[in-house]
Amino acid sequence: MKAARALNIEDLRRIARSRLPRVVYDYLEGGSEDGVTLKANREVFETIRFSPRTLIDVSKRSQKVTLFERLYESPIGIAPMGATGLFWHDGEVALAHAARSANLPFVLSTHSFVPLERLAWESGGPPWFQLYLPRERETARAMVRRALQAGCEEAGARRAIQLLRAEIDRVLALLGCSAIDELGAAHVRMAPKEAASVLPLPLPKLRTV
Repeated sequence: MKAARALNIEDLRRIARSRLPRVVYDYLEGGSEDGVTLKANREVFETIRFSPRTLIDVSKRSQKVTLFERLYESPIGIAPMGATGLFWHDGEVALAHAARSANLPFVLSTHSFVPLERLAWESGGPPWFQLYLPRERETARAMVRRALQAGCEEAGARRAIQLLRAEIDRVLALLGCSAIDELGAAHVRMAPKEAASVLPLPLPKLRTV
């Protein structure tokens, strides 16, 4: 079967299984450790059903949504998938092009085969960037600066940090905690001055790529 004739994800899965080396397919299809989260996610998705509506005007329906102060065509996007280049040459570039043409978010993985700067240039605009937090804080700062210098939106970065801190605070409140210690020194509840000392990022102005 050709990919153009695939009707659903299961068809695409069968095509991938027949074309990719076993180790590559297992990396693409598998989950972490025992696959508990992967199984739970699949079960939740399978509970979703369409609710048919008849005799309703759908000529002006829209899925547009504003995320991080930018309007997108739909509240979905292309998630970071690690080494996409294993499955297709310059796979990250192809996915970024598709996302840009559909006006959807595209997130580049830290483990991408394609440099962030090249992707931003060839796809017509900067992606979002997924940071795998390394143990060394200065390495993390350098990676974030590089993403911002490649054109990743300043407003989006700031808002993402705000949302992340708010969500961590909410979870800690539920657990009855006031701070956590990750990798030796990542305290969540901080005064603004203390927070700036942990992640001093000189955010450049938004550039058009």
